[in-house]
Amino acid sequence: MIQKIDGIEFKIKEPYDFGFLGEYGKVFKVFDDQDSGNICFGTDKDGQKYLSIF
Repeated sequence: MIQKIDGIEFKIKEPYDFGFLGEYGKVFKVFDDQDSGNICFGTDKDGQKYLSIF
């Protein structure tokens, strides 16, 4: 299925509430096609960029 956060679409097996990512800023990139099965989000908050892996 396709899910969307901050205007960025990504693939995920089932819907999930990623609203907590707002604490880390605006999502600018989603890495959803990882061999590990993890999903990674690039966020930007006040000019600082972060990478969160789940």
